[in-house]
Amino acid sequence: LLHCSATGTPTPVYSWTLDGQTVDVSHAGYSLAMNGTLLVERAQLVDAGVYVCKARNLLASPKSEAQTVTVRVEPQIEFPTHNFTINFTTPMKISIGCSAVGIPQPVVEWQLGDTNGIVRDDGVKYSLISHMERNSNKDVF
Repeated sequence: LLHCSATGTPTPVYSWTLDGQTVDVSHAGYSLAMNGTLLVERAQLVDAGVYVCKARNLLASPKSEAQTVTVRVEPQIEFPTHNFTINFTTPMKISIGCSAVGIPQPVVEWQLGDTNGIVRDDGVKYSLISHMERNSNKDVF
C-alpha cells in the first residue's frame, strides 16, 4: 500500500507515476482507492522503483514526496537443482558450481552430507576446512 492524501475543492483526483511513467490503475495488479492509496497486488520486479502521487483538481496539481519501493525476490538456486553423489577412492580436488539469484543477493552456503562439516566461503572458492569422521568414501553435497 502506498498512501497519498490531499484536500481541496473541488475534490482532487489522484494519479500515480512509477519512475516517471503513469501507473495504469486499470491494469491487473494495481488498484486505486478513493482516498488516493495505491495497492500493488503480488508485486514483481517490474513494480520496483520510485512512485509519486499527484492530486489534481481545477486549481492545482501538487505532487507527493517520492516513495521508493523495493521488491524482494526469494532466492532461486540456478545449479545444481538436486543432490548428487561423488564417489572417490583417493583424495582429490573437486569443483562444484552453484549460484543463486534473489533480491537482496542471497548468500550461498554449502553442507557436506548430513555431517557438521564446516565449509568456508573465501569470496571465490568454498573449501572444506574440517569435518567429522566418516565410515565410507561417499559424501553427498
